[in-house]
Amino acid sequence: AGRTFGATLSFNPALGDWTTSLGVNGRAQADCSTARRGAGMVDSRRRLRNLALTASAGGELAGWSVRLGVDGQLSEAVLSGVSDTASASRSIAASLGADRRLLDLPAGPVQANLSGRASRTVSTVETGGKETRRDGDTADLQFGLAAPLARASPDKRLGDVVLSLGAIRRQASGT
Repeated sequence: AGRTFGATLSFNPALGDWTTSLGVNGRAQADCSTARRGAGMVDSRRRLRNLALTASAGGELAGWSVRLGVDGQLSEAVLSGVSDTASASRSIAASLGADRRLLDLPAGPVQANLSGRASRTVSTVETGGKETRRDGDTADLQFGLAAPLARASPDKRLGDVVLSLGAIRRQASGT
């Protein structure tokens, strides 16, 4: 036998000229079963819970088109009966994206874009009285520049020519 409950809530209000979004999703589940173990029967129970949150915003700032985001999640699982195990995890991430036109060349605009993301995750698992914990952090930063050098030829034998430059910095740590 089991029970499940879930709910999702979302909002999309505008803040001035900026678009925003907020979402919350929750779920809980519990069930039990009976299994044969040796000559006897063992009741087994499982409980799962999860909560997720997302928030984002986008708009113009100082000539840049900007996108911001935050995501978070909490989850927990408990199993008892045949094997007793409990696990939990938490994660959060933030992201930023921005792009803008820098200048106009005869073949088109020079575009710059910048993006970054940072996250942290922590998880624990307990089995038989022993707990194992893991955590990790990641961070990415990217920059790109695209400069059109030539437009497609009228006879379409040669397409657009664009010079693209980029740099990426990544960092990760954890146990």
